[in-house]
Amino acid sequence: MFLTDQFKEFDCDKCNEALMEDRGCAVETSIPIFEIEGEEYYRCPQTLLTIETRRSVGAFVLLKQGVLPTEGGWLEQAATFIDIVQVLDGHIETTMKKLREEEERKRSREQRKWQKKKR
Repeated sequence: MFLTDQFKEFDCDKCNEALMEDRGCAVETSIPIFEIEGEEYYRCPQTLLTIETRRSVGAFVLLKQGVLPTEGGWLEQAATFIDIVQVLDGHIETTMKKLREEEERKRSREQRKWQKKKR
């Protein structure tokens, strides 16, 4: 998923007391733990997720694997689920577009740098 790789290390089952302190599980840390779109966070990302958020993301992940939360097709799904899917899809699409653009800018810079060296 879009931010999964960034947060793979934040697995509560693998955390010990030292990591919990370093990652801001109980209280904010003095240095940022992670950043999203320029905004710094001083707590473990797991502490920021509500149970509803976790369930929504879980349902979205299952949807991407072809499993709907309710038996039947799209018309049988709850309106809130459809809303969640639209929000997450939109956010993922926007984030992926930004990542692709950033990668393209990086390639262009490297290509210009290489061409200058070539001269």
